[in-house]
Amino acid sequence: MKKSYLLLLMSILFMGTAMFAQTGTIVGSITDSEGLPLAGATVRVENTTLGTLTDLDGAFSLSSVPEGLQSVVITIIGYQRLESEVSVSSG
Repeated sequence: MKKSYLLLLMSILFMGTAMFAQTGTIVGSITDSEGLPLAGATVRVENTTLGTLTDLDGAFSLSSVPEGLQSVVITIIGYQRLESEVSVSSG
């Protein structure tokens, strides 16, 4: 069975939080190449224990992300793995 690899489109919005020392929040949504939301995609910050799944609308939120340049990895069965660097700030 051949898996189809579609380009994952990722939109990430950055929001600062005044949580503990120098952390921020990454908020965004995951869609396929046609703009349809992808529920159940895994979104994680590389080299940390931070991760979550997208909801039915493809939305996700990761809090307490260390400040600075972070590598975010998105995986879902049947799609190509996507890795993107994002800049996280506390405000």
